[in-house]
Amino acid sequence: MYIAILIASVFLSSFLVWGIARTISVPIQHLCLQIQRINGETDAQIQDSYSLNELESLKRSYNQMEEMIRRSEEEKRQFFQNASHDLKTPLASITGYSQGIVSNVIKDHQKAASIILSESLRMTDLVESILSLSKMDSHTFDLHPTDLEVMEFLDECVDIMSTIRKDCVIHLEAARPLMIHTDPELLKRVIQNILSNCLRYAEHEILIRMSTDGNSLILLIQDDGPGFLEKDLPHIFERFYKGNGGKNGIGLSIVWTGIHYLGGSITAGNRAVPEHGAYYQLLLPLSF
Repeated sequence: MYIAILIASVFLSSFLVWGIARTISVPIQHLCLQIQRINGETDAQIQDSYSLNELESLKRSYNQMEEMIRRSEEEKRQFFQNASHDLKTPLASITGYSQGIVSNVIKDHQKAASIILSESLRMTDLVESILSLSKMDSHTFDLHPTDLEVMEFLDECVDIMSTIRKDCVIHLEAARPLMIHTDPELLKRVIQNILSNCLRYAEHEILIRMSTDGNSLILLIQDDGPGFLEKDLPHIFERFYKGNGGKNGIGLSIVWTGIHYLGGSITAGNRAVPEHGAYYQLLLPLSF
């Protein structure tokens, strides 16, 4: 009797262990198969429900990871598609005008050379922006911080950008001179990209107001244009997002990535009624 009970107990224990093992091993094998299917393009989410809390938690973590990978791959694909399109346009102009000069179809060589130069500079700027974004994303962008007198720095930025539109005035307001410790080249790119966007939409003027809260430099840049469309507001810093007027590019994404790379932050929106136009508020630490 004892031997029979012992054999039955061993058999029952083995069956229970086998059953428990299967409830764990089968979902794990399924998870391994799903991981092998991940390619960032097709949906590889797990839809099954599991009885064990730990396996349910693992499934949720996997699904979140899979969704992030798929979204990242889609963003990368979209980024390269748009970058290729933006590079293709100036290349087509350069090729067309070059062929026109060679075949002597274009008689005004000076005008053609001017367009070729302009499109070459545009393409160079785009390539440099893409490289800068890539380096900042991988945290390999080299910063060279130095002491910077903000008013003098902004004056220089305004002088450069004022040549783009003669009918738009850029006003600069500051309570007092202020020193910060930051990378001047990256900050200049950030400010110029914002001013370039403001100049595109402003009617008559742009205002830059400088202040401090004791720990951070606060820069408010605003224009008197139509402002952002409500549907565009959540996406204005996305790379190659096509917003108001069908414009797309990476200018404002450079602003977002660059200001955060410098340890600061940025917000943007529309000015309060009755005023109209867009605003950008940048916060930068006084010491980098």
